[in-house]
Amino acid sequence: MMNIPTNYWISGLYLVIGVAVCVALSLLGKGPVKKYAEKNPGKTRAMILQLLCKTPFIFAVTLVCLWFAIDNLHLNTEYHHAIGKAFYVLYVINVSWFLDDLASMLIEKGFSITKDKIKSTNVDANMVKTIDKIVSVIIWSITFVVALSILGIDIKALVATLGIGGVAIALAGQDTAKNLIGGITILGDRTFRIGDRIIANGYEGTVEDIGLRSTKLRTLAGRLVIIPNGNLTNASIENVTLETSRKVTFKIGLTYDTTPEKMREAIKILKA
Repeated sequence: MMNIPTNYWISGLYLVIGVAVCVALSLLGKGPVKKYAEKNPGKTRAMILQLLCKTPFIFAVTLVCLWFAIDNLHLNTEYHHAIGKAFYVLYVINVSWFLDDLASMLIEKGFSITKDKIKSTNVDANMVKTIDKIVSVIIWSITFVVALSILGIDIKALVATLGIGGVAIALAGQDTAKNLIGGITILGDRTFRIGDRIIANGYEGTVEDIGLRSTKLRTLAGRLVIIPNGNLTNASIENVTLETSRKVTFKIGLTYDTTPEKMREAIKILKA
């Protein structure tokens, strides 16, 4: 029988433990934890349990067990250093992934608490999505910079290189930036919300979606119109849904042979 070194057995044991813990967390997340979270929405304990059973934490457990397994093999120093650097990058990505999920949960919880306090349904779901996207972009931008730094790439040189084309990119992205700012302005001012019927840019219809770049409008003819947010921020918008009353004008024609008595009678009928 083949003599397998002890460190190989220990490495294998680390992998088995890692797989077992990951499977257990996955099953808990799909079963008891999911049911508990559904019964206790927004509770801190439910949020923590959900985070511990989500993919980022399971991936973190996998990385830790895998690292111990590889480290126990006592590889060549050069290989060990290269693998260590790769693991550092994976750790950074994993932490960012975890923070992104945590931020999403906290933002959602924060807005639901605010909504309960003001006892209103005016907290726009799109506002929550927008803030979530902005936070996500910030987290992953920092992750990108840190990962490059770990890999030994000179960040200053990269920034200088990007700066050369910065002016061209800025000029090319003027409209995009205008639309993004317009989207944030619309969501912040709450000029209209999803489900509102509006008249804007010559179109009348129901708002189906408010994105960061554009707003989707379903016209009365059933067609979908996509209007850049930059255009909407500079346009006069008529929100039909918010009208308190409606004035309707009727033109009633009379024939030339209508007598004054008939006209008076008609007026009395209209008044009645």
